Amino acid sequence: VLKSHIMVARTEQEFMPYTYPNETNFRTMTRTFAVRNFNSVFRSYNFLMDATGEVNILGRPVRLVFGGTSFQRTNTNLGRKVKPGLQTSYVVSLINPNLNAVNMIGKNDWVDDPSQSNASRQQVTAGYGALSADLIPNRLTFDAALTWKAVDTYGFPSGYVRAYPLPATLSKLDAVLKRVGVVYQILPGRLSVYALNAEDFTPKSATNRDENGNLLDDVHSILKEAGVKLDLFESKLVAGFSVFDISQTGQSVFVGLKDGISYYKGLGQTTNKGWDVQLAYKPTAKLQLIGTYFDGKLVDQTGTIKGDSFQGMFSFFSRYELNRKFNIGGGLVRVMGRNIPNDLILPEGVVKKANIDLVDTNLVNLFANYVVNKQMTVGVQVANLLDKHYAVGCQTASYVSGSQPRTLSTSIAYRF
Repeated sequence: VLKSHIMVARTEQEFMPYTYPNETNFRTMTRTFAVRNFNSVFRSYNFLMDATGEVNILGRPVRLVFGGTSFQRTNTNLGRKVKPGLQTSYVVSLINPNLNAVNMIGKNDWVDDPSQSNASRQQVTAGYGALSADLIPNRLTFDAALTWKAVDTYGFPSGYVRAYPLPATLSKLDAVLKRVGVVYQILPGRLSVYALNAEDFTPKSATNRDENGNLLDDVHSILKEAGVKLDLFESKLVAGFSVFDISQTGQSVFVGLKDGISYYKGLGQTTNKGWDVQLAYKPTAKLQLIGTYFDGKLVDQTGTIKGDSFQGMFSFFSRYELNRKFNIGGGLVRVMGRNIPNDLILPEGVVKKANIDLVDTNLVNLFANYVVNKQMTVGVQVANLLDKHYAVGCQTASYVSGSQPRTLSTSIAYRF
């Protein structure tokens, strides 16, 4: 069997102005905002081909997969600056911010700024081979794979004068990555155990730099995982438990913005160890229950917990079909032990911690759907039922996306 796939994509953001916080100062009780704008063009090309088959080795059937892929991505950012005489920085009070005074600058008030432009091209070439063999029929399965992966990242010859000059070659990295796994069926089709060891890498990018403009390291990772899977009562009860150990070198963390450009800090080696469990239960044909739990810590080589991480997460989801047309459901998610890097300027005499611990919060959502006919479905959703305040996304204490309040929404889906 021979398969191939070709994809061409182009994305262009013609006008993308935004405001960003430069500084949060608790000594003066103020926060400073600035404005920035980019014209971005993103193009990608992807070619993939693989072949599958089965052969007999030492009397055992072995399933084989061979293939290769070629992928190219070009990203060009043309910076823009505000015309002279217009305000580009705003200082607001933390007590009474009055964010309406931070005016978004109009499209016609920007001009090209080559000094804030950058461009890069990434070429990925990979070849892979994998095999799967039943060493003991219906009991013991062995899986292995080798992948040769080469990733070259170049400074794109656009002629731009860049904020951080891009060398002809940013990164040139290739490696043979190994993956080995084994599955043992204790009770075939019902209870099994498995173990996995896999390698991977992520090359440095043009934007992953420290505050002095220096490129940070490539990221190399090794995943070790073992677990148990359970499937009972004709899949009415499905469960899984696993322990994992992920070690990485070259990991980095977002620190802040310098002249509107993001910069990061290298962490060296990090380790993420923990366990997780998943449970899905369908007690009746109309009721579904799903629960998950995760417990783990991401630490650096000194044992310090990494900023912008969390140590636990619990989720529960349910769905009930009242009849063929009407169903209701909801879910809860609780993230525990979350922290973010502390980049705040604190009052004199206040001890500054490296990370700020966030309050654990329960997010509860509800929904109801009604099938009008084969083409139309209407729905009602309630987001953040408990109306809690929490951080949806955060990189540092100054860069936090807050939650939406309790929100009621409706939807209509129509299939033509």
